[in-house]
Amino acid sequence: MHTVFFCLIVVSFLNDVAHKEMFCQTDDVDMIRKQEAEKLKNEGNSLLKENKHQNAIELYTRAIQLDPSNSTYYSNRAAAYIKINDLQNALEDCQKAVSLNPNYSRAYGRMGSVYKMMNKSGEAREAFKKALELDPDNPEYKTNLENIEQTPQGGPGTGVSGGMGRGVPGMGRGIPGMGRGMPPGMDPSNLGNLMTSPMFMNLASSVMSNPAFQNIATSMFQSQMGGEGVGRGEGGGGGEGGQRRGRERGFKAKKC
Repeated sequence: MHTVFFCLIVVSFLNDVAHKEMFCQTDDVDMIRKQEAEKLKNEGNSLLKENKHQNAIELYTRAIQLDPSNSTYYSNRAAAYIKINDLQNALEDCQKAVSLNPNYSRAYGRMGSVYKMMNKSGEAREAFKKALELDPDNPEYKTNLENIEQTPQGGPGTGVSGGMGRGVPGMGRGIPGMGRGMPPGMDPSNLGNLMTSPMFMNLASSVMSNPAFQNIATSMFQSQMGGEGVGRGEGGGGGEGGQRRGRERGFKAKKC
């Protein structure tokens, strides 16, 4: 009886030892994998600096396979994807990085850059705001956020370039149909078709019938005519007074 009891104690002890050794071995394996992953990441960083973007992506991917819980590997791979303009994969890696580490400012900053390149200004603004919130002293995030906020929102055209739409009352919104591009069937390379197009004729008629435009055109015409008259008179080439002065100057020149 005592012998059986003693054997049970020995078996239990051996099981405990084996269990602890198994856990130690698992921890050792995890540590080795993480060390190898970190080595691959550092090699990838070096390749990224050398503009070997595809090679860097491969090393970051191997690092992720060894340690998929490390947010840095995803963020760094996103940076490499940005370099080759693979924006969708870059965005997915940034999103994965912040899901693993919600306080990862650099991942938010790279996400903002990706959204900016995608012309998604609203998403870019929010990403840069989050990055700046997590890292308030980062000048890059400040600059990017300021640039996004100063960029005018896209919308319909504001009229003819050069201020014509703003200069003529009633034309502040531009000529109808011109702000959103050339209407179908009006090829700007074919001036003859353009000038005879019903659309062009309607636009021209609308502009010419605008009282404000007529006043401006009249003022410009009168100013131009007045300037030309002064020029001809002073030069002796136009008008009786100008011709007389021209003859008097010629006579004085001969006399001298």
